Amino acid sequence: MKYSPESYYKYKSGKREGEVVELLMFKDYDFLFWHLSKIKKEKNQKGNKNGYEKHLEWILEKGETRKVKAVCPQCNENRATKFSALFSYDRKTFSIGHKYISCNEKKCLKKIIQKDGRLQLICEIKFSSIPQVTRNKKGQRDLGIFYRYLFNLPCPPQRLTAKEAFQFFKE
Repeated sequence: MKYSPESYYKYKSGKREGEVVELLMFKDYDFLFWHLSKIKKEKNQKGNKNGYEKHLEWILEKGETRKVKAVCPQCNENRATKFSALFSYDRKTFSIGHKYISCNEKKCLKKIIQKDGRLQLICEIKFSSIPQVTRNKKGQRDLGIFYRYLFNLPCPPQRLTAKEAFQFFKE
């Protein structure tokens, strides 16, 4: 039987006590991915999965299949599927923006490619793209806010609730 949670997962103890997995997808995806990898490595897949491990597998999978609400600003027809991350010359910071998203059409993708010599990544709008852009916690939070915009979720200064985040992944 496929795992389907009834509610969000909230840490009850440890360093992350009180935090919610669904909200961490937008703030610290890297931690969730790392923690699931660590659990699997330690268990070597011999024992039964606990609720936490099942929940992590479920949400990381959901992060790859969410449909973007934002429309490609290049053609104003298709849903966006890619975004551009443009790095500073020293590669310490990056910039993203709603004008630099695109659908899969080649003519649209061409419009978001910069030609100024800086490093640029064209990434799929999937949660697994976050660590490709940055492993920096502030950068991951910035990308999480950008994703909230792309998926039409509450963006700062509005607060995204655990219930809203869970519903988003449950869809």
